[in-house]
Amino acid sequence: MTPPSAGMRQARDVALVLALGDTPLQDLLNPRQAAYVPLRQSPLSTPDCDEWAGGPAPGDVLPDLQLPTLPQGHLLGAISTRPCAIWFQDAAGMGLTKAELQRLGLDVIVVTERATSAGREEVHDPDGILRGRLAADRGTLYLVRPDHNVAARWKRPDLRRVREAVNRLVLKETVNREPTLPRPALSATERVYNSLGELLDRTQNKLETLTALALRLGVDLGDAEAFERAVQAVEAAQEARARTP
Repeated sequence: MTPPSAGMRQARDVALVLALGDTPLQDLLNPRQAAYVPLRQSPLSTPDCDEWAGGPAPGDVLPDLQLPTLPQGHLLGAISTRPCAIWFQDAAGMGLTKAELQRLGLDVIVVTERATSAGREEVHDPDGILRGRLAADRGTLYLVRPDHNVAARWKRPDLRRVREAVNRLVLKETVNREPTLPRPALSATERVYNSLGELLDRTQNKLETLTALALRLGVDLGDAEAFERAVQAVEAAQEARARTP
């Protein structure tokens, strides 16, 4: 929960206090409700040029899989802070080499069906689990962002296309369109939380503003008992916070 502004930070801090009591805000802070947001309209992605029967498309999140042959033990753990190529290398290589991909600034995960010569840095996928989840054929290459979103993918990649996609991803290529990112649906509690943070950013006298807001909400609610229960819940949460070491 990293707040983008002072108002949102104050709203977050208040939400944390209220979550100590029995309030609906506990659901707002439930980390199990967090989910990756797909970036299918990101201008940093390169659209598909091949026919695909499945697998994560550009902008989708790479699935996490347990892979014992990876030092990290699972796929997402192998993605560092640099763009990564997951390459289902075929015998022909399709004009690509691992060294060429690395010279583009990529980490490279080479996926093979069976172990080859000792000392080679490869991921063995003998049961085809990774191949199946990514709908990969021999030669398939996925370009993955450090945030685990797919930036591009090819059934039959070549060095020129991969270089263009990498340049687009790292903004070496000018992108002439504004990003249009999806906005996830918000619950009523989340909408209240965001509105409160934005209000606190716009106002100077926060105490007066919050007092006026509470009074207006109490009048609009028209239920004195419900308002008193809310006051008691706030007081109980503040007392709980005072007892927290």
